[in-house]
Amino acid sequence: MMKRPLSKHYIFRGKKISQFYPNIGKHIDISSIAAPRYSDRKKFNYMYVEFKDLFVPLIDSKIPELQRITTCNDSLLFPTLEVVEEHLREITDIARIDYDLLTKDDIYRYKTALLKIFQKLKNLEPWHTAEHIIVPLRGGGMIANLFPDINERTVPFDCKRIPLSDAYGNFGFGMHVQKKNGTVKYIDKLLDNSTKKTITFLEICVASGMTTLGFMLDILSRGIKVKELIIVCAALSQQGYLLISEFARKNNLRIKFVTGKLIYALSDFYTDPIDALLEGDGSKTIGDAVNIMGYKR
Repeated sequence: MMKRPLSKHYIFRGKKISQFYPNIGKHIDISSIAAPRYSDRKKFNYMYVEFKDLFVPLIDSKIPELQRITTCNDSLLFPTLEVVEEHLREITDIARIDYDLLTKDDIYRYKTALLKIFQKLKNLEPWHTAEHIIVPLRGGGMIANLFPDINERTVPFDCKRIPLSDAYGNFGFGMHVQKKNGTVKYIDKLLDNSTKKTITFLEICVASGMTTLGFMLDILSRGIKVKELIIVCAALSQQGYLLISEFARKNNLRIKFVTGKLIYALSDFYTDPIDALLEGDGSKTIGDAVNIMGYKR
């Protein structure tokens, strides 16, 4: 049985979300409740959330054509530039290639296309000027590495989506802090409640929205004062956008999405370790960026 030293609970979309914080110097161990196929980090020293079946309706889901969002609004910005579409098409084409067949040129083109997309997003919204830039590892961390000028303001968290063994579609979510390279100092600044902050949440893509929602729960529970939360990603699902926007609205959090493209289909991310955005033909929009860019090799 997991030790749950400190807990908070939220009701969202009729579901109970349970949030747990470990005692100082301790970890929350999820080994006994994770699905057998989960082989990643199982101890978390920052936070653990049980979403249970909140995300079941999003698994293998598709937005009907008549319900699709196709224009920007106050909380959603995306460029209409054809050049961004070209970069995303190149990324999708490379994501179709088997990992073992990827060449150095493929990896370079994939990384370059991502860099160019995020550079275009900087022109759309100066996300890189925020006081704090949250980078979930490893996806957000890979993007941050492409912009050395933001290193002094990045706050890295090792974030994991955890399929649970008790029922299909049930999820947990863990956040862990690597206590080195000044990370603790950056987190202390983030948790300082003396002023309101503009925070950028930097991700390669937002699919189910689970990682973003986990961080937003931490903001609320710790009482972090937020002027605006800017969520920046190369691609974003409409499902994730709607879920996060609804949660923000119910909890008086001001948010803004800045993305290269809105996507309307999600994979079965309970059985697939990749929380995947899907194109109309079923191919993955971004693919496994961590593997493609060589971070697992």
